[in-house]
Amino acid sequence: MTFPISHFQGTHDSEAGPSRITLVNDVALDRNCTSPNQRNNTSQSDTDDMDVDEALEDAVISYVNMDVRENGALSHRPQESEHAFRAKHNIARNFKNNMMMEKSRLPHPFTCRHCNVRLFHHESRDTCCNGGKVSFSRVDAPIELQQLFLDGSAEGKHFRQHIRSYNHVLSFTSIGVHVDENILASGRGIYTFRAQGAFYHNIGGFYPNEGVKPHFLQLYIYDTDNELHICMQENPQLHQNVVHKLQKTLYQFNPFVIRFKQLSILPNISECSLILKERPSNHHQYNLPTDEQVAAIIVGCDADSMDYGRDINVIHCDGNLKKVQETKGYYDPLQYHVLFPFVTHGWDINTTNCNGRRVSCRAYYSYMLQIRPNDQSMLLNVGRLLQQYVVDNYVKIESGRLRWIKEHQSDIRSELYQGLHDALHVGETNAENIGKRTILPSSFIGGRQDMTQRCEDGMAIVLNGGKPDIFLTMTCNPSWSEMTSELLPFQTPQDPLDLLTRIFRSKFEKLKDDVINKGVLGKVKSYMYVTEFQKRGLPHVHMLLVLESNDKLRDPKDYDSMVRAEIPKLECEPQLHEAVVRHMIHGPCSIINRKSPCMKDGHCKKRYPKQFLDETHQGTDSYLEYRRRFDESVSLGKDRFVDNRWVVPYNPWLLLKYDCHINVEICNSIKSIKYLYKYVYKGPDRVAMEVHKGSYMDEVQQYVDARWICAPEALWKIFRFTLYRLYPSVERLHVHLPNRHQVRFYDHQQIADVLNNEHNSKIMLTQFFALNLRDPQARKYLYREIPEHYCWNKRDMEWHHRRSTRKVIGRIYMVSPSEGDKFYLRLLLSHVTGPTSWEYLLKNNGMTFSTFKKSAEDRGFLETDHSIRDCLVEATSLRMPYALRRLFVMILIFCEPTDVKGLWNELFTHMVKDYQTPNNVVESDLTNMLLKDLNELLNLHGKKIEDYDLPSLPPNIIDRGAVPSIIQEELAIDIPNEDIEFVAKLNNDQMIAFNTIMNVIVQKHSGVFFVDGPGGTGKTFLYRTLMASLRSRGEIILATASSGIAATLLPGGKTAHSRFKIPIDIQPSSIYGIQKQKDLANLIRVAAAIIWDEAPMTNKNCLEALDRSLQDICSNNAPFGGKVLIMGGGIFVKFFLL
Repeated sequence: MTFPISHFQGTHDSEAGPSRITLVNDVALDRNCTSPNQRNNTSQSDTDDMDVDEALEDAVISYVNMDVRENGALSHRPQESEHAFRAKHNIARNFKNNMMMEKSRLPHPFTCRHCNVRLFHHESRDTCCNGGKVSFSRVDAPIELQQLFLDGSAEGKHFRQHIRSYNHVLSFTSIGVHVDENILASGRGIYTFRAQGAFYHNIGGFYPNEGVKPHFLQLYIYDTDNELHICMQENPQLHQNVVHKLQKTLYQFNPFVIRFKQLSILPNISECSLILKERPSNHHQYNLPTDEQVAAIIVGCDADSMDYGRDINVIHCDGNLKKVQETKGYYDPLQYHVLFPFVTHGWDINTTNCNGRRVSCRAYYSYMLQIRPNDQSMLLNVGRLLQQYVVDNYVKIESGRLRWIKEHQSDIRSELYQGLHDALHVGETNAENIGKRTILPSSFIGGRQDMTQRCEDGMAIVLNGGKPDIFLTMTCNPSWSEMTSELLPFQTPQDPLDLLTRIFRSKFEKLKDDVINKGVLGKVKSYMYVTEFQKRGLPHVHMLLVLESNDKLRDPKDYDSMVRAEIPKLECEPQLHEAVVRHMIHGPCSIINRKSPCMKDGHCKKRYPKQFLDETHQGTDSYLEYRRRFDESVSLGKDRFVDNRWVVPYNPWLLLKYDCHINVEICNSIKSIKYLYKYVYKGPDRVAMEVHKGSYMDEVQQYVDARWICAPEALWKIFRFTLYRLYPSVERLHVHLPNRHQVRFYDHQQIADVLNNEHNSKIMLTQFFALNLRDPQARKYLYREIPEHYCWNKRDMEWHHRRSTRKVIGRIYMVSPSEGDKFYLRLLLSHVTGPTSWEYLLKNNGMTFSTFKKSAEDRGFLETDHSIRDCLVEATSLRMPYALRRLFVMILIFCEPTDVKGLWNELFTHMVKDYQTPNNVVESDLTNMLLKDLNELLNLHGKKIEDYDLPSLPPNIIDRGAVPSIIQEELAIDIPNEDIEFVAKLNNDQMIAFNTIMNVIVQKHSGVFFVDGPGGTGKTFLYRTLMASLRSRGEIILATASSGIAATLLPGGKTAHSRFKIPIDIQPSSIYGIQKQKDLANLIRVAAAIIWDEAPMTNKNCLEALDRSLQDICSNNAPFGGKVLIMGGGIFVKFFLL
C-alpha cells in the first residue's frame, strides 16, 4: 500500500494619582504630576536611576536586540560620597530590629511632555512616543459601555468576570489558539490568560454551512431576528440583558454592523461580495470611519477574479474560514468589538509616525497601552479581555519578526573563505551553488542558540570573576500599595496587569540600585539576571551576584548575618514576623496540602519541609542547610500550622523594605547558573507554528519554536523592558583555521565579488595578529584578554584602544576536540601571548611545525600517546593489513592521538603489506595507495586526510573530474541474487506498492510514499526488492533507517544520522550541514530514490530538516527537493515503546 505524505505543512490615593477611567460627567483628578526636572527632589539616588546614559541606551537600542541591553550597570554607579556609600554598604547584613527601616515606595510617576502619558520610575520616553515622534489616538468608549464597566450590581460583576465570553459571542471573527484551560479553571491565584503558539483570526462567509448554526458575522446577516437567541444558545451562562446592551451599542455605533444590516436586506445577496476596506496610507489618523469607508458591497462580479490588494474579501457562498492577516488594520476591531466599538483602525504595515516613517508593530502597541489622563477609551480597564488582547498582539509582533527573518535570510548562504577560493578555482562563479543556507540566526533573542550563547557568557564571567556568592529571587507582590492605590472600586490587582508589570519592573530597578550600586549585601564584582514569568503569569527575577573578595561570605557566622530561615518572634520583631508569614512560607504542601503545585509523585519538588537544625552548615550540591531551630508553630488559618521547616531563606532587610517574596540563598556553585538559564537545558513548553510566504513568492513551510506566553510577559516585551543582563559584558571572540572562517553572502552575488570584499578577509582573529604587530603594548595579553583593553569596531573591522570605563571580558567560542587542528589552535590562543601571525603560533624553540597540534604538543600542552601506541604495536602482530588500516582510522577519529605523524611512520610498512605491487615499486606509490584507502575510510565518517597530520594526497589521486568515491561506493554495493528474484514473490499489496513507486522513478517524477505495516508484514522485503531492481539498472538508491539494527537489514544501509549528517541537537529550524559543492550533495542529486525505514521512530524535526536540506541541495522547492522518498514503519510502534 502507498500513502502519500503531506508536505510539512479600592479607593484612590491622591499621591499615586487618579483612576484609570472616569465617566464623562465625573471630575477627573489632574494626572500631570511634577515635571521630570522636579521629580524625586528628596532622593538623590532616585534621580540617578534615570540617568542620561540609560535614557540614551533606551533610545538607540536596535530593533533586533530590543529585549536585551548588554551595557554594564556598575560603570554607571551613582556618584555618591565615600561617606554615603559606606553608610549603605553591607547595611542588609546583621539586621537588628531597632534599625531604621522604611518600606520602599516608588517616586511619583512623571508625565511625558510630548504625549502627556504617565511614566514610572526608570522608564524612558522611548517607552511611549519616542520623544514626540509617535502620536495616535484612543477613541473614547460610548457612555453605555462605560456604565456597564462601572456597574456595581451582580450583572456588572458578571460582565467583568466573563468579559472574554461576552466579547466572543458578538465578535465578527473567530480565534484559533491553544489556551491553558487548566489555569483558567483552577480558581487558584490570580486569573491568567496563558496561550501557546500562534493566534489566528478567521472570518467566514455570509451563510453557515448546511446544518451549522450561524456564528460571528453571520449573526448580523443570516438570521438577524434570532440574533439574541442564538447568542444565548452559544453560551447560556451569559446574562441576556448584558448581551442585549452590547448589541444595542454595536447597532448604534459600529460601522461594520451597519453595513452588514444593509447587506442582509438585499434581494440578490447571493450575487454579492463584501470588501472590508483597508485605510489608505495617507488617511488621517484620528478620523472615525463611516460604514461606507470600512466596507463596500460588490454586486454581480466574479469575486475570485478581482484584485483586492490589501482589502479583506468576504464571499457569500464560501462557508470555509479565511485567515485575517495580522498586518490588516481591522485585525483588532473585527475581534475586539468591546475595545473598539467605533471600529478604530489599528496598526498595519503602512502606519507612520509624525515624520512619515513607518512605525513598528511593537512601538504602536507600546504607545497605545500607556496610561493617559481623562482617558475614556476603556482599553486598559477591560480586565481579562486586556490579557487576551496583549497576548494576541505580542504573538503578532513576534510573527512579524519571524517573517522578516525568513524573508531576508532565505537567500543568505554561508561558506568557508577557503571553500570560496576552491570553488572559484574550479570554475564556479555563482554563489547560489555554494555553501549552505542560514535559516534562523543566533541573533533571534530568546531562541535556543541565543540562550546557549548567553549561558556560555555567564560561565565566562564565573571563570573570570569566580563562583557566585548569592542567588536572589524577587517575585511580584500584587498587593503593593503603589498597585492597590491605582485600582478602581470594582478592580482587583489581576485586572490592570499592565500596571502590575510596570510597577514590578520599577521595584526591581530600585532593588538593583540597592544591591548592585549601593552594595547593601556587599560590594558586587559581577552579576547576571534573567526575568521569567510563573505559570500563573506573575513576573520574577533570578539574580546571581559575585562579591568582591573583602565582602565574601566565608563561614556560618557570615551566612547567618545575611540569610535567615526562621520565623521571628512576634513579640520581638512584629513587622518582620508578619512579613515572613505573609511572603516567605512555602506552600504549605505535603500532608498539609497534597494538591499543592509543587507536589510530584507524592513528594515536594523543593524538598519541603526541611529538617530542624541548630546550626547552619554546608549541604549537598554546594547549597547550604540553614539554621532552623525547633520552635512553636504559627497558624496560617484554616487549621493550617507551620514552623521553621517551611520558611524559604530570606534577608530581613530586603524583605521588610520591598514587601514581597525575596528568596536569598548563599551559593558557590556553577549549577546555579544552569538554573538561571534552565530553558537552555530543558526549555519551555513548545508547539510548532507555521510561517508561510505570500503567493508572490515560493511557498515555504517553516516550523519554529513557540512557547506558552502570558499577559505580563507579553507586556514586558511590548514595553521593551530588559529580560537578561550580565556584567561585565562579554565580547565573543571568533576562532578559525587560516582562511577557514565563515563568510556570509547572497545568492545573487558573484564569488569573486565576495572574495574581493575587504570585510570578508578582515576578521577578529587576523586583526588581533595585526594589532600585535603595530602595538607592542597589546603583546602582553592573551586573545581572550584583548577585549579588556581594546574594543572591536565592526565598521572598520579593527581593534582600537578602549576609552570607556565599562568593564568587558572576552570569551573564545568553544571548539570540540573532534574539530581537529582548530581545537589545538584555540588551545594555543588560550596560552600564548602576543602572536603576530599564524606562523608565530606554529613556531617554538626555533622549530616550525606543520600543525597547531604539533606546536601545542611541543609547548607541553598535550599528553603523550603511549597507550595508543601500545595498542597498535600489538595489533601489527595479530591483525591483517586491511584490519590495521581500519583500526588506524578508528583511532584517528575517536581517540584523537597527539602524534599522528609518528604513528604513521611506525605503522606504514605494516599497513601496506597486502598491496599487490611490482618488485620495483617506489615508496611514494605505496604512500599514495595507502592515503587513498585511508581517505575513503575516513570519508565514511565524514572526515578526510586533510583533517589530520598526514601526508597530502597528490592532485592526480584526487581527480576533480573523476567520480567521487562516495558515489563509487554506492555503485559497488553487491546485489544478492535472491533479492533480484524477490519480484516474483511479492504479494498483491506489495506488488501494488512496487509498481507505483517504480513508475514514478522511471518517469523521473517526484513523490513521497509511506509504507505502513506492523512488524513481519514484509516492508523490508519490499525495500530490498526495490533496491535490487534499481541497482541492477545502474541506479543509486540510498538506504537509511532510524536505527543501526534496521539499517543492517538493508544492503548498503546506513543510519539516517550518518548518511545525512543530522545534528545531535536537532531544532525545528535546523538544516543539515551538507554543502552544495561537496561529494555527499552530488550523491544525493544523482540518487534515484531514498529509503528511510522506521521513519516514525525519529524526531519530526529530522524529517522537516531533510525537506529543507534537499530543497536547497537540489535547487528545487518541491517537497524533499523533488526526490522520491520512501518512508516506512509501523505508525503505532512508537506508542507501544512509550
